[in-house]
Amino acid sequence: MERLWKIIEELLGPNGCRWDLAQTLETLQKHLIEEAHEVVEAIDEKAPEKIKEELGDLLFVLVFMAKRAEKDGLFAFPEVIGALCQKLVRRHPHVFGKKENLTPEMVLERWQQIKQEEKKAALQASSPLGGIPPTLPLLRQMQMAVKKIKKAGLDLSEAEKISEQELFERIFALVKRSEASGISLEDSLRRALKAFLKEKDCELKRSEQEPNQD
Repeated sequence: MERLWKIIEELLGPNGCRWDLAQTLETLQKHLIEEAHEVVEAIDEKAPEKIKEELGDLLFVLVFMAKRAEKDGLFAFPEVIGALCQKLVRRHPHVFGKKENLTPEMVLERWQQIKQEEKKAALQASSPLGGIPPTLPLLRQMQMAVKKIKKAGLDLSEAEKISEQELFERIFALVKRSEASGISLEDSLRRALKAFLKEKDCELKRSEQEPNQD
């Protein structure tokens, strides 16, 4: 790990690689997803050498992103490791606390319970627009967002109805335009959705703070 860290420091140093120096956390997102999928594919193929190689590629992207964040002044790499270690100990009280002989199912249930308790205070579910699982496919997240916005009573212009074929053609056209422009459509839409929900959340809070005119 020390050698890997030094190599990445060299790549991002004054005389480092121009491509690496040009990367940001945003541009690295697609590489992170691609490498993760390649690990999954290697596991499905039951190819140990390929799994080893793909895990290495994924590890590189993760550490590279941590170093990029450190250079951008966001956080230091030891903070990532420290937070992870604390989380692992905190979520395994049956190992690092009072010893308990739990089944795998019981361990998973306990993990989820602890996770929910940890997230409860910071969870955006306090907002009517929060609580959209980020692990859902992006288009499903957007559909949930539309439903939540309508339910919250925020202004949302009516949309024309459309057939499945026309919907596909419009989305495919967007994919082609994003590819021609060198834009990662999914990454840009994910960021835009977060910004949009944040704006609508602020709009909702302003409406709640306005005095009732009735």
